[in-house]
Amino acid sequence: MNRRDLIAGSGAVLVGAAMSGTLLAEDPHKDHKHHKHHKHKKAKPRVISKQEKAVFASLEDCLSTGKLCVSHCMRLIEVGDTAMLECQRVVMDMIAVTESLQTVMGYGSAKKSRIKSLIKACQEFCLDCEKECKKHADHHKECADCAKACRDYAKASASYLKTI
Repeated sequence: MNRRDLIAGSGAVLVGAAMSGTLLAEDPHKDHKHHKHHKHKKAKPRVISKQEKAVFASLEDCLSTGKLCVSHCMRLIEVGDTAMLECQRVVMDMIAVTESLQTVMGYGSAKKSRIKSLIKACQEFCLDCEKECKKHADHHKECADCAKACRDYAKASASYLKTI
């Protein structure tokens, strides 16, 4: 018997032993008496209000226009337009906060007080972004679009805050 046959044979023996142990093993549930299941209250489906939908839509708009704005800023910075550095930084911060709020709100499990805090923080970042993007809005459509999206979020979120 050569080494290859020995290895192949021992592998087959191990597989056979493992399978026979599994097949011959005693059923661990054989004497198990089934527990009575607890009755659970039927969960009510989460209802998303018109104001909450408006916040989600405005967050999505902030994200999409913000990402386009950052991309535009990057292209301009690459060719030496350092005036766009602050715009890029502010927009990237807004995107990070906006994504966080969108995620937490989407889960629908956070306390309302936490949601309110995040919404207010996001409003501040969006208002900073709007202010910075307005400086470039006359020359760059991406900045104008981002500024508008941030302004729209601030309005939508203010309306939503009144309902929670």
